[in-house]
Amino acid sequence: MSKLLKANFYKLFHSKVYWICLLLMSFFNIYNAVASDSLLVLHKVHGKNSDYWMGWSFMEISTYLAHLWYISYIIIAVTILCVGDDYSSGALRNKILAGHSRFKIFLGYFITSYVGAMLIHIASEVLGLSYCLVRFGLEFYHITSESVKSSLDLCIHLNISAVVAIATFVGISLLCMIVTARRVPALAIALGLNILASQYVENKMYNVIMYHGKDLQSDKKALMLLSIDPNGLIKSNMVEWNNYHTACILCCLLTLCAVLTLGIIVMKNRDLK
Repeated sequence: MSKLLKANFYKLFHSKVYWICLLLMSFFNIYNAVASDSLLVLHKVHGKNSDYWMGWSFMEISTYLAHLWYISYIIIAVTILCVGDDYSSGALRNKILAGHSRFKIFLGYFITSYVGAMLIHIASEVLGLSYCLVRFGLEFYHITSESVKSSLDLCIHLNISAVVAIATFVGISLLCMIVTARRVPALAIALGLNILASQYVENKMYNVIMYHGKDLQSDKKALMLLSIDPNGLIKSNMVEWNNYHTACILCCLLTLCAVLTLGIIVMKNRDLK
């Protein structure tokens, strides 16, 4: 297993596609931070109390929410392209002929793709947060024990969701690649599923749970979602938010178990010779 992982990681980290995806995702996060910066200036927030909530909102939007809706596309591309290379080059068949079990090969692909995707996620967060801190400095956020607790609580929840969701999308992408054994059909199917899932989650999270169908622009939704005023609307709905967050994680975990099981079954029974 260690030899498989070593070979997979070597191939991943020497892939131009992977580093291009990492840079694209990171630059997207910085771009979103710059765009949020422009929005902040446009609103002309000068009061200390407004700055306090807007500041934390800006940090969290730029760092945590900016790329979570889009990183799944990068995950799909990285997973399918990397695994697809082994199909087209015959490397997968060679691994089987060398005596490696199909289960270990499948698990190795999943671990490699997941670690690579998480590194992209972490790099995007770090760069987004760094921009916020360099641009404004810590004093902009009027940090208090209450503001830190509120923001950290939401950021931790979002990151837990990201960890589980990334694993799920890696599993779905891997299953599509193994079932079709061709990169183009696998990419098309995985992207289609991602678009449907993203639209559903976004609509549920923003419109149903947090805003009860209110007609708000997406940027205003994000600002309202992350401006956690202890006496405001969002705190009154945090119980609903937490319930929905838990349901999303459970749904992702069940989906992950299903796709991994199907992937292992298909991998063991597919004729690759």
